[in-house]
Amino acid sequence: MNFCGGSVVVTDARGNSVFELSKAGPMLDVALPNGNYKVNASFNGLTESQAVTLVGKAGKDLQFRWK
Repeated sequence: MNFCGGSVVVTDARGNSVFELSKAGPMLDVALPNGNYKVNASFNGLTESQAVTLVGKAGKDLQFRWK
């Protein structure tokens, strides 16, 4: 299943939106400062959420799968 056309919203630990994209593609790179975030990805009316903590310069890979 291709994710094209889905949306992504990233919020910080306080719940403030720090990144939004209404038409995300199947892959997405976002540079954010260190901190705790919640990533919500929506596609075809379904929303998946994942928490992520960024520390240092290391990146994090998140995968969302809709069935």
